[in-house]
Amino acid sequence: MGEKLFPDVVRDIETGRHSGRHIRLKRAILYSRSHRAMKTGNEDASESSLHQFWQTDTANDYYLRYGHRFQDWFLGPHLKLVEQIEDYAQRNLIEQMIEIGCGDGRVLDYCSKRLTGTKRFTGLDINPMIISANQKRYEDNPALSFVAGNAQEWVPKNTGPGTLLFTYGGVLEYFSQRGINQLFSRHTKQHGSLIALVEPLDPKHDLTKDHDSRIFGQENSFSHNYRHILEKLGYHVRFEEEHQMGPIRWIMMMATNSKPRNT
Repeated sequence: MGEKLFPDVVRDIETGRHSGRHIRLKRAILYSRSHRAMKTGNEDASESSLHQFWQTDTANDYYLRYGHRFQDWFLGPHLKLVEQIEDYAQRNLIEQMIEIGCGDGRVLDYCSKRLTGTKRFTGLDINPMIISANQKRYEDNPALSFVAGNAQEWVPKNTGPGTLLFTYGGVLEYFSQRGINQLFSRHTKQHGSLIALVEPLDPKHDLTKDHDSRIFGQENSFSHNYRHILEKLGYHVRFEEEHQMGPIRWIMMMATNSKPRNT
């Protein structure tokens, strides 16, 4: 009903115009689309509505409201994943790091100062407003660059040997299982490719028995069996850890397409 009553707002959503108007209505329309997609089991439609949601003005609100999570979460229990990457990088060259869904850029900026052997760090985000802000915010760090674009289109064209793909705090949850396969399609074929992630899971998702992805939570996002997906793509999981933080079940994982030397 809302889409019929407010065609101008729908056009804003469809064309990616971010005027700052009707933020709550945009959220309501996109949530309604996502809910319909979930009920019908249409994963492609669900993925599309989630991507459109993060292109709107709401993303700016999110990083202002939850900026404390960098200190409390990333520099807290999630820092263990960065330490695992750093340990790997001491014995293996990481040519470039691409952070998908880089948000306000703080995670990428931090990693650029820890992974001193890596020269290129690219932050990719679907929201052009955030990218524009990051380009100004981090102009004094020459190792960083920021790009606005759809990861499924951009990553396959820009990955290469020794590339680390990184997602933090809930990014791959907005991709369907087929969308993840499309995202990783060319990356999996590159020598020395590496994937590291911190993603939420459905608390009821039994990863030992259920290999399929499922829609869960208030956002109707995806809970994926990351080990199953990555191993099917030929990756070897080198680090995996789950923990509970408040109501959120988190998984941290690092995988490479080369076997560990001790096996």
